Amino acid sequence: MFLESIGFSQIVPARELTLGQIQEMAEALKTARIEFFIHGALCVSYSGQCYASQAFKGRSANRGDCAQICRLPFDLFDEEGKSISRGKHLLSLKDNNQSQNLDALIAAGVRSFKIEGRYKDLTYVKNTTAFYRRELDTWLEKHPDFEAESDGKVEFNFEPSLENAFNRGATDYFVNGRSDHMEAFSTPKNSGAVIGQVVKVNDRSFLVKTKKELHNGDGLTFFTDTDELSGLLINRAEQKDTGLWEVFTREPCSRITGLKEGLRLMRNKDAAWLKRMNAETALRKIPIRIEASVRLDGIDIRADDGHGHQSEVTLLEPLPEAKNPQAVKDQVLRALGKLGSSDFIADDITIEGEHPGFMSASVLNGLRRELIARLEEDRSQKREILPQAKEDTKAVFPVKELDYHGNVMNKKALEFYRLHGTQVTEPAFEKGQHKGETEVMRCRYCIRHALDICPKQGKLRGEKIKPTPLKLRSGKIELTAHFHCKPCEMSLITKV
Repeated sequence: MFLESIGFSQIVPARELTLGQIQEMAEALKTARIEFFIHGALCVSYSGQCYASQAFKGRSANRGDCAQICRLPFDLFDEEGKSISRGKHLLSLKDNNQSQNLDALIAAGVRSFKIEGRYKDLTYVKNTTAFYRRELDTWLEKHPDFEAESDGKVEFNFEPSLENAFNRGATDYFVNGRSDHMEAFSTPKNSGAVIGQVVKVNDRSFLVKTKKELHNGDGLTFFTDTDELSGLLINRAEQKDTGLWEVFTREPCSRITGLKEGLRLMRNKDAAWLKRMNAETALRKIPIRIEASVRLDGIDIRADDGHGHQSEVTLLEPLPEAKNPQAVKDQVLRALGKLGSSDFIADDITIEGEHPGFMSASVLNGLRRELIARLEEDRSQKREILPQAKEDTKAVFPVKELDYHGNVMNKKALEFYRLHGTQVTEPAFEKGQHKGETEVMRCRYCIRHALDICPKQGKLRGEKIKPTPLKLRSGKIELTAHFHCKPCEMSLITKV
């Protein structure tokens, strides 16, 4: 592959790829590794090929300042102006969730995983990383031929739950082929996980049938009859019976839009869980084995982390003979096990010596600190660095000409492509030189497929559907969707 030939040692494929495409890429690589996004927000456009934010708001998604045009509500019309839908978030996708595909992704050749986290808070990071850490540790236990890239074991003080993290619903996108219901038409917000049903509405409270425990300060959401997301904060929650809670509101229930009996309730804020997350939630330590040989003429202490890193300290001096050898061994054991705030935890300590000499606690503590310092130094010196692939300055870029889709923003980028045999016909869209009808998004996601008005879907029903363009409008923002059925893609066009 071209990227490997010019020195890339790790490659992140587009999130739209299937398992088969990822495997083909992995098999084509010689030394470079594949890293793949497994969780988080999804861009509806191919990465690097969305210019809608720049076109409508002057903010470049490619430069990290996306205005998220895709999360807006749009009205949809056919070519003749007939309304198809109104106020739906037609370009908003559910969140990427590959938790059920980890085994298949590893089998396809993925060797590291990536979690999207832009604009996410600390709780989100703690929760999602802990969830996937557990999933991967469970997988590694079943596959002894593999090992984790990093050392150490993590102990969590909470139960990771993707339901409690910000999410717009879950999709595995195209990993297993084009899937249904990858869109989040109703809302781009965090609606939460379903917890129960409203069974009765009073003046300032309502009864909820649920198997969950409710808390003061919880956030509840629901969809109204017009499919709009509404919600409230629990002022007070009281359990009335098994599976039945009374929720007291801060205002009369009549003022809460859409609240009625029979509603399916969701929770997007678990106050008790968030309180636990604000405390210390995890401890990561590297287990090491320590061996000590205690004699009358001194002591030898060795440490080994099990990954090729060792350290050793020796004290050679006459020691007074211990009256109670076992007491001395116990003292050494306690001293060597006190690793405190270091990165290590003593997984196993062995003390040898039939006639140990007596040492003070201060001497033992000094030897332990020196032992750990030397182990840290050995780990630092032997730290593995991902090998850079050999660079071929004569490698030819697979595309002969690049327009604004090449995102060539500066002279360095221009020189790079010229060096590798590509003619740049147009600079990056952000330069402002491209005018007229412009493709501002290219997507594998398709509105026609999502709305069940795709020609291929129609053919299965014996119905003939033409892939004519559709118009999207959100305030002053207007887009025309064109459909390319052979590659199964959609492009969004606007005039700039």
